[in-house]
Amino acid sequence: MKTITAGHDRPAFFFLLFFLVFLGAIAHACANPVNQILTIEGQRIEVEVADTEQRRAVGLMYRDTLPDNAGMLFVFEQAGRPCFWMKNTFIPLSIAFIKDNAVISSLHTMQPHSTELHCPTEPILYALEMNAGWFEQHGIKAGARVKGLP
Repeated sequence: MKTITAGHDRPAFFFLLFFLVFLGAIAHACANPVNQILTIEGQRIEVEVADTEQRRAVGLMYRDTLPDNAGMLFVFEQAGRPCFWMKNTFIPLSIAFIKDNAVISSLHTMQPHSTELHCPTEPILYALEMNAGWFEQHGIKAGARVKGLP
């Protein structure tokens, strides 16, 4: 029979405690998204900010609805040409690709569950997903400026 004294378990206990706190912090960050108000052509919208790799990867997947005048803003560390698809996304969406000068470069409509890629034609720093048709319904086109970006 092997006996273990309390002194030998202390490093393992502290490692486990640190690990659990770390996992809790990640869960808290993912479960409590940062919201921000943006304005485009006089239209005020509230967006969830996806500014981490994990939040960008999940995006609006697995959701059944998206409130009117609400969306998700994807924020990237540097300008690039990230592509988007709709795998595991149940809501039809429109996406605006936004350059680092806060100007919309292009708009696309995306269908639920599609693996078709939607890519910007020039480097962008932001992408904004809204309910499908939202940009058209509000007269917003490429060239419009987005105010309130982080």
